[in-house]
Amino acid sequence: MNDQELIDQIQAMQERIQELVEENDRLTALNRHYFFKFYDGSIDKMMKDNGYLLD
Repeated sequence: MNDQELIDQIQAMQERIQELVEENDRLTALNRHYFFKFYDGSIDKMMKDNGYLLD
């Protein structure tokens, strides 16, 4: 494998990493949106009941 082939492979990997980062950001935003849209406070209540959160 010559230098140019390695450079091409590295560039392709960098592009794929960038695509994955963008997809992760999109999914994280969706997760936050739906978590806060439907969250009813039950996790906080459970943690307070078990002494993990203060009032």
